[in-house]
Amino acid sequence: MMAWVIALVVIGTLILVHEYGHFVMARVAGVRVLQFSVGFGPKVWGWRRGQTEYVLNVLPLGGYVKMAGEHRSQQTPAPWEFLAKPAGVRAIIIGAGPLVNYVVSIVTLWVVFVIGYPELAPVIGELLPDRPAQAAGLQMGDRVMAVDGEPVQTWDELTRHIHQAPGRALTLALDRGGLPLALTVTPEARQINDPFGRKRMTGLIGVAPSGTFEPFRVSPRDAVGKTMQRQAEWMRHIGLSLW
Repeated sequence: MMAWVIALVVIGTLILVHEYGHFVMARVAGVRVLQFSVGFGPKVWGWRRGQTEYVLNVLPLGGYVKMAGEHRSQQTPAPWEFLAKPAGVRAIIIGAGPLVNYVVSIVTLWVVFVIGYPELAPVIGELLPDRPAQAAGLQMGDRVMAVDGEPVQTWDELTRHIHQAPGRALTLALDRGGLPLALTVTPEARQINDPFGRKRMTGLIGVAPSGTFEPFRVSPRDAVGKTMQRQAEWMRHIGLSLW
């Protein structure tokens, strides 16, 4: 039940800030906003300020903005109507909604990186027999600190290094019971189908995580780079999936 509540709150918030983007840009462009509605269905409460009526409806899922002269059937010669504005201005008003969504996603992700969230630790929990990791001497409980000199903080970062190096030797800096250790492992190349159905080569060494989660956070400055990197990855995946 809580998952449904969280999903509704998140979706409702995304729609609400989307409509707020339209609302602010319409006001800036001189378009009269007749109604800013939070939710749908029967009206629960509302008030009027200036030319705009602010309404709270019974179904708190998203909302909408009603501008003067949005449709040809409603258009009059009034200069404050939506259709009275040049096409470029109308495009900016329409584009302000998704732009605000994008900005909110960037800020939210930055905050998440700064305050921290649980991530799977790069600790070996299982070794598959007769695979590169076992042959290289890795043991259960080993914590991977770096790959080829690049620090590793999460299991996701570790697997990304391994997947990107099929057939290429990697130097792993380990922490084994508090003692530093360096081992070299060469991921075996294997052809797989990615989530988009494309065949590609990936590197595998035959390990599984220990299941230990640790708080992952970075400094506010480093969070900027992490946020941009993650946003770029998601945008690339969305574009590829649409293609």
